[in-house]
Amino acid sequence: MPEPFIPELFVGRQTILDQLQAWIDDPEPDQRVLSVLGPPGMGKSYLAHRFRDEARERGRLVFWINLTRSPEIRGDEPDVADGEGRKQWVAKAVTAARAHSCGANVHAYDPTVPVDSMLDALAADLCKDCADLTPVLIVDSFEEIDDQPRLEIEEGLLAVFARRSCTRVVIFRRDEYALQSNDLAWNECRLMLEELKENEPEQQLQKRLENWSKLAPPQPGVTSQLLNDLQLTDQLPPYQWSHPGLNTHLLKRAVQHHQLGVQPLITKEIVKECLLAVTVAVAAGGLTSPLSEAQFQLLVDLASQFDSDWTERDLFQSLAVPIDDPRLKALFERGIVAHREKTARYYVTPGLREMAKAWARLP
Repeated sequence: MPEPFIPELFVGRQTILDQLQAWIDDPEPDQRVLSVLGPPGMGKSYLAHRFRDEARERGRLVFWINLTRSPEIRGDEPDVADGEGRKQWVAKAVTAARAHSCGANVHAYDPTVPVDSMLDALAADLCKDCADLTPVLIVDSFEEIDDQPRLEIEEGLLAVFARRSCTRVVIFRRDEYALQSNDLAWNECRLMLEELKENEPEQQLQKRLENWSKLAPPQPGVTSQLLNDLQLTDQLPPYQWSHPGLNTHLLKRAVQHHQLGVQPLITKEIVKECLLAVTVAVAAGGLTSPLSEAQFQLLVDLASQFDSDWTERDLFQSLAVPIDDPRLKALFERGIVAHREKTARYYVTPGLREMAKAWARLP
């Protein structure tokens, strides 16, 4: 399940943060829309929040849309998945722009003006006085709403804002949720969010232990020193602890077992529980739908059978599964399986693949 952003827990990602900063600093980029792609649980939301906060610290005017279906995560932000929420969001955006140092000449919000026209007027005003600061609109949890309301948001908000020469739109999304709006798709470039590298997995675990009281009811003895006792990174081969979402769930369950004096700290059941939690689908109203047993088993079969990527022919020859199999479709929709761009090859996303292999090997 998602959690509210806690700045103290952010780890690594400096390379992609630098790329994002260079892109919005470029006065004439080839594209004005940038998608940051990543599988479920890879840390897209944490990166989105960090990028937003750093951009604001540099004085940039940043607008924020969170499409999550979780009211606890969205907080007091308007839900732009419905028309009334979009009006509220544009009204807040105008207010924020007028309060910014370069927004003195932004026209006041007029509730009688259609949302797209009001937003276009806002972007036009900003390009007169804020062009040097490149106003940017950031969108998170892009995959959590259905196709039709997402298309309405793309065309009625994002494309309108992106049409002006000085504005930028950054969308954090799973690879399988492609942009439907032609205006956005034709102006889009992409960055892939990779798994944690080098010592970043250990840093993530340490930071979570150091801030444990912010994540769960305080428990005695839970500090960063506990990481040495747990020795988690030596467990679960071939999993390399490179997947932030899986790490979060595994650490929580391992600490619970440690506090209760239960061994082993991580069991086959816990690994499956963590995989299901990371890959859960979120529907309207915050309802969740985990993988079925058949879908989970196909994930394990794919991870165990193929070390890297595979073709439709490989898939059918090895597992007798056609590419249009409904179980496989569910894995695509959740970002568990992806298409390797500009090829005829497919793969289970890193981290999930190794964890599924680890599950299969556990007794």
